[in-house]
Amino acid sequence: MRMNTTKQRVVFCACILFAGVANGGGSTNRVTQYGIIWTFDKDYPVGQFINGDWWVVGPVQVTKVSPEAGPVVENDFAEVKSRYGARALRPDGRMRNGSMIIEGPDTRNGDRTGFNNQGYDSRVVNYSSPRSVEFPCLLEANRSLVSTISSENYEDGKLKTVDILGESRVLMCRVESPLALLSAAVLTCLDAPPPPDAFRPPYAGTEKPLYRAKDIQWDRLPAFPALESSPDWGTMERLFERPWLDHTSSWRIQYTQPGGNGPHYGREFARLSSLAVLMLLQDVPVEEKRLLLVRYLQLGIDLSGLAQVGRQWASDGGHWQGRKWPILFASLMLDDEALRAFPPIDLGHPVYGSVRVAASDEVKVPTTLFQEDMDYYYGQGGDGQGVLWQIVYHSGPQPSYQETPRSKITKKQKFSDGYHFNNVASGVGVALAAQLMEARAVWNHDAFFDYVDQWMADDEPCGPDWLPQGARRTYDPFVERMWEAYRGEVPDQPGGTDPVKWIWKSGATGCWISNPRKELN
Repeated sequence: MRMNTTKQRVVFCACILFAGVANGGGSTNRVTQYGIIWTFDKDYPVGQFINGDWWVVGPVQVTKVSPEAGPVVENDFAEVKSRYGARALRPDGRMRNGSMIIEGPDTRNGDRTGFNNQGYDSRVVNYSSPRSVEFPCLLEANRSLVSTISSENYEDGKLKTVDILGESRVLMCRVESPLALLSAAVLTCLDAPPPPDAFRPPYAGTEKPLYRAKDIQWDRLPAFPALESSPDWGTMERLFERPWLDHTSSWRIQYTQPGGNGPHYGREFARLSSLAVLMLLQDVPVEEKRLLLVRYLQLGIDLSGLAQVGRQWASDGGHWQGRKWPILFASLMLDDEALRAFPPIDLGHPVYGSVRVAASDEVKVPTTLFQEDMDYYYGQGGDGQGVLWQIVYHSGPQPSYQETPRSKITKKQKFSDGYHFNNVASGVGVALAAQLMEARAVWNHDAFFDYVDQWMADDEPCGPDWLPQGARRTYDPFVERMWEAYRGEVPDQPGGTDPVKWIWKSGATGCWISNPRKELN
């Protein structure tokens, strides 16, 4: 729903979030969202969470989902490969409009990590038929049904899918992929109606904790004078409106993230996170920021739920950046440390492809792998710097390279360096927001913040020549201007207490070692 004026949008937000819409909607035998219709065998109590997603009290018999899930007569189209030559899409008519119940990892069909495969669309080569829900389906309490609409828009033998990032025009640089899915929505089955101000619980897992809007800690949001370069609020609200499906750890997420839902590459994931949180730190009326805040918090709740069932975001090129901060932000804003308390890593078991984590004699192993923590560390740089960046992994383990002077790096190291701007420039807004919210200790990896400071202090232009005016070391002028205006406002605060560095031990097995902060240049 697109509002024509700020006043209309504010009224709409208030109605959606705190009038009767989030309460029980009575009983019915079907509900619909984003073009998806769930039909039940009889009437059940239903309602909507404050983000607009549906709940139903069950167990409930879901007799069918529309558009109908199942096989189709496949269009003849050319096989699609990634930019590095790996097969991504194929002609395959076994499944369209698939649904999944994501209880946790599934290691069937050669899925070593349990998070590579999906059951939505058989054109993507990580399709696994056992992961597709068959209808009728008994949806038990404390389960979430994720349903999708597949794209059948072909032009000249190529799959063409509408991409919300292209429509929004917020992000001028993005990865364009032929996306198999158009849309996705989540139906949550509970054993009792939730409170009227409840967020949707995570779509992954069998635990459905209910977080509430009444617990939002508004006083934890600084209020800095708003900048004219701020993105449009309505556009950003739309970008965070629908669930971002992040449960597949394979790079093939670039072909399965629904085009109408959210980003399908880590760079854009991190950039949107940076834009959203910095917008929320501006001094605008609470009513204007409430809807974006609710939707951004919902993202953090979903990511936390994925981490609770063992999902890892190990560093790999540019794919998995941007996941850590929404979780920490949600834990701070909802005043619940459980959102950032995760089960221990299963040492020796693959966490991504063939990557394994080994025990360390030096440090306590962090419970969840985040790309930002693996990428940044303290060391002696080849050009005199004291805090460094590494790509960590891309088609195999990649050793650190910034200990070598830039004038002497090898061809292979130049490949790694090609991802440098991609990763660092995307996280600048998050680095600023976390420190303005005095969350550096909660993040607990100081090398990330120190590297971004070093990056932004360098006067030498380093970005692509097509960067928009006002952007020198980030993709987005709003982020750059917020940094210039408010980096000096960061309060003194304690830092992390567990400085670590990721190293490779043997093959694709790595571990954390102690990495204390050194005196920086």
